[in-house]
Formats: sequence, C-alpha cells, structure tokens
Amino acid sequence: MIAYQPSIIALVCGLWSGSEFKATLQFDLLFRLAKGVGAIVHEHAHLVTAVLICGTCHGILTPENCLGHVSLLDHALQLLPGMPCPHATYVTLPKCQGTWPACAVHLAGLTVSALLVIFSSLDWSSPLACAALFNLVMSVSSDFIVLWKKDWGLCPGTFGCGNWGLVIAAHELKGNKGHLFPSQAMQLLHKVLNIVELRGAQAGGVNLFVDGKCFGGPHGIRSVVVRVVKKKRAQLPQAILSKLWWKLARLQTRSAFGFKQPEIIVAQGHSRFGTSSAPALKETHPHQWVGTVTEKFWSFNVTKSLWECSIIPMCVTITHNGDFDEWKPYEEMVGVKELGHWLERVLAKKNAARGDSAKMAGVMDLLISKGSWFRSVRFAYTLFVLTHVEQITGWEPLSPDAPNKMPKEGIFRAWADAFEQVFRSYIDYHSPDKSYVAKPVWDPDFGPSDDVQSQIIIEDLAKLATSKLVDFMSSRTLESFDSFLSSESLRSAFISGVVRAFVQQDMLTATWQFFRRAHGTFGISVTCTAWPSSCVLAAKGQPMSVGFDETRSLALWASEPASLAAGWRTSALRPAASAR
Repeated sequence: MIAYQPSIIALVCGLWSGSEFKATLQFDLLFRLAKGVGAIVHEHAHLVTAVLICGTCHGILTPENCLGHVSLLDHALQLLPGMPCPHATYVTLPKCQGTWPACAVHLAGLTVSALLVIFSSLDWSSPLACAALFNLVMSVSSDFIVLWKKDWGLCPGTFGCGNWGLVIAAHELKGNKGHLFPSQAMQLLHKVLNIVELRGAQAGGVNLFVDGKCFGGPHGIRSVVVRVVKKKRAQLPQAILSKLWWKLARLQTRSAFGFKQPEIIVAQGHSRFGTSSAPALKETHPHQWVGTVTEKFWSFNVTKSLWECSIIPMCVTITHNGDFDEWKPYEEMVGVKELGHWLERVLAKKNAARGDSAKMAGVMDLLISKGSWFRSVRFAYTLFVLTHVEQITGWEPLSPDAPNKMPKEGIFRAWADAFEQVFRSYIDYHSPDKSYVAKPVWDPDFGPSDDVQSQIIIEDLAKLATSKLVDFMSSRTLESFDSFLSSESLRSAFISGVVRAFVQQDMLTATWQFFRRAHGTFGISVTCTAWPSSCVLAAKGQPMSVGFDETRSLALWASEPASLAAGWRTSALRPAASAR
C-alpha cells in the first residue's frame, strides 16, 4: 500500500509534526526523489556485482536494467506529489545463476541499502532518512527473505521454475454451472500457486480449454492462454488469475447463450525465474509453437463402432521446468539454438522466443499427429525420409538466413488428402472388429499407444496405401510425390511411417519419444485440444508431484510437493489432494 502511494508517509509525518501543507508537499517531493534514487542505486549494486562475478557486461548492463525496467517518463511521473507508484524497479540477470553468485548479487543490494540508511544521519524528521529506511525494508522483503525461505525446501540463491495444474470433473464443482472456469477451481489454483511460485515468481501463465463457440469460430475445444510478467513485489498468483478471470469474462459475455462447459476441466500452468532467457511475455509459459490451426481429425467412436471425422481447432501446449539442452532427431544431438532454426523450416512457422521451452513445444508439435493425416505426413517425411538436420537447408549450416528445402504445406496437404481417401476406402470394406483387438500396442521405436489400437490396422492400411495411394493423386500431386520420394525404399518407409503416426502418435507416445531422444533434466506437462480431458506429465531429473482426491474426481500436480497441501473449503478445510 505504502509502496504504491508514498504520499501516505508524507501525510502521516505532516499530521504528526503539525506541518503546513506547503512543508508536507515539500517532504513528499524530497521523499519520492530520495526513494527513486535509492532504488536505482540498489539495483545498480546488483548489476555491478553481477558484472564482477560473470566477467562480462553482455546481457547485464542493458538499458532496461540500468533504468530498473521503468521508463524515464514513469520515473518522472512518480516524483510528482500524490501520484501513485505502480512501477517497481527490478533487474534481470539470467546469466548469473548458482547458489553463491545469486547470494552475492542479492546481498550486494541489501548491503548498499543498509549503507544508505547509515549515511542519511538517521534523522527521522528528514525525508532522505525516511526514504533510505523505506528502501531498506523493501530490500529485506525482496532480497534477504527470499534467500532464507527454507520451509519449502529452497536453498539460498536457488531459482528455478514450477509446473502446476489440475484436472477435475465439472460435476464435482457444485454451484458453478455455466462458468468457463468455476470459482472453486480458481481458488484452489491460487492456493497451489502461492507455494509453487517460491520456485520462481518473475513470470507465469496458465492454459485452459473452452468451447470454440466462445471465439465465434468452428465447434470444438480451443485453448485459452494468459501470460504475465510480474512487477517487482507484486503477487504472481493474483496477477495470473486476475488476467485469466477478465479474459474468460469477455469470452463468456460474447457467447452468453451458446457455450458449453467442458465435462472435464483442465488447467495447465507454470511459474518461472528466467534462467535460459530473461523474463518477457514471449518467453513465459505455457508455450505453443504452431498455435491453433483448424485440422481434420479422425477418431474411433467406441459407442457407435465407427470412425468419425471432425473439423477441430488443434493446438499443442506445453509447460516445462529445468534445462532442455539437446534433442536427437537423427544420429546426432542438436543444440536448442540450431533446433530452433530446424523447427522453423519443418513446421513452416517462426517463433520469437529465445529460450529452450519454445523448442520443446515445437518438437511436441511435430511428434503429436494421431488422427491427423496432415500432421502424420509431416511427421513421417521429417523423421523417416530426411536423415540429417542440414538436408532441410540444402546442406548449408542451420542459421536464420539458410534456405528452406522442406516441401511446402500445400504439398503435404495434397499427400494427406490421398492418404485420407485410401483410409476411407479401407474403413468402407473393413469392419471395426478386424481393425481392433483388445490389447495395447508397444513398439520399441514408437513407444506405447493410449488405447486398443491394434497392429492389424497398421499393417493392412500400410499395404493398401502402398498399392493404391497414387490412384488418389492428381498428376501434379503425383509429380511432387515422385520428386521428393524418388526411390521405392523411401516410399515404403514414408508410407509405413505415415500410417503408424496416424494410428499411434498421441500425446503419451510423443512424450515418450521426446524423452528418449532428449538431453537435459526437466519436467514437462503436455496438452492438446484433440484430447481436452487429458494432460501428460513426465519428469527426468526434476520433481513432479501428483496428488489425488479420494472422494472426488480430482488430480493436482506441481513441481513443489508442499503445494499439494492446498485445501478445499467444504465443511472444514482439508487438503484437496488426500493421496499422492
């Protein structure tokens, strides 16, 4: 409150001393000036220490850091008596990590703030001394306390990221019908995030699924993502959930008479401390590389015993904590920087984020293809026809300016149409009984499948596509097919890969394949609008805790185990996750 409106201090001091209005106004102006200068000196103590530790000014002495990420205009406005001060100074130091460097950086700011109090002569009737003491209190809250909060298992100077989220059946939330995201679920997430943010609270965001009617577009489930970069000393949980509430309120107003609440509510969130990149909206989770694209999606309706095709807004979303260093699409590992250049060409879309998480989202966009012939064609061509990352650039080194030799999207879609025609002819003459057997499928190269899809449909459909695919191609499509797949062995591997991807490449299989070829230590959550009631969680060298409510259909997950103690308010407050 006082940090937002410093004039309160001047008013209290004026009333206490009986000063005239002019003297109170002068006190307020000097207090604000001293407070602003002290805050900048505090932040520059961080910067100087970071330069000494890292041995470089690059990425540290940036114009934004030197001004404390507050514009000159806002600095000037905050000097005016009576003006609120919503902008707190802060610096971002992604290159200065580790326990002792982080401790040194924090303690440098704290020490300088303490010295300013001493040098102010401790005359509490002076606005300079009051401002120095005020800055010291703020420094203790932002530097000292953060270093020594061990109750949640944090070590001094340790910063990281945290995944969190929930899955719950909508009928479990009484009195919340007609809401895109019920208030009970919102309150529970707030309690979870209050603890998870201790792993990193510079920025965060959340992803939800809502009825596509809210966007005025095609039917189906769409992704709603909000991201927030927190102001210094602000509350990240409040910032994220307030922004989410307003966004959902606008969507709900636009579709007040038409939307349908999902039967299963999924919330997928993340909070972060900038490690691989500085805090910015484009670096903040949840991450999507391709984003929402309208696709034809095939699924088997068990109740009706038939295949159904629908047009859906398809979107893959991930959150990730830890460090993703390399991925192995072929025989060699590829670093995340080169991987980003490769993904831009494979997915025919650029992504401005510099961090490793966006690359992970791009890989998942490539790997998840079940039910979509277009995605399956792109998957098989990339991983079964190409054999090296530099093939896509005509054997030039991967760089922003390298050429793109990937077939155009229109070519892939023409091939996908031919595969779809083959598939339609297949399901017209083959009963579901032949297509399915009641056992799961495991393949050493593809991993698990998530349902009863059998090897029979893969083998039969691959044989049919091998013999009949070209019959469903136009002369122009056939020409491109022959041009990019010049040998029988390439065609055979490609067709088999497309069919397998169409049948098996769901979120679980894709995540398994990603981990098998990835290097680093990280945890990940994966969702896709094609399966809006599911979320895949996986971890490698990073914590990921999951809790369940034994009395209702609820699952919570978080990188910080203590957050699973968040409780429902029923007849009495109790942990929502009663089992882990």
